[in-house]
Amino acid sequence: MWQETSRNGSWGTSYRRHRGTFPQVHAIAQMLANTLYGRRFFPYYTWNILSGMDENGVGCVYSYDPVGNYERVRVNVTGSGEPL
Repeated sequence: MWQETSRNGSWGTSYRRHRGTFPQVHAIAQMLANTLYGRRFFPYYTWNILSGMDENGVGCVYSYDPVGNYERVRVNVTGSGEPL
């Protein structure tokens, strides 16, 4: 289910109002990377995973490091269960 929220609660709504469609997952991936990179000197120290469906209906997963570097991966695990 789509959640139209961001830090101020309006990014998804604004995007949909101006473009007439929901944001694509790669656009959200870039927005998250920009947010993390903007905090690179005082990072959030989170390893984020973003997943969704791309424009072709194929599932996709994006993996991030704390400073905003990201890549599209097939599968990803992060956190305390990663070594298992």
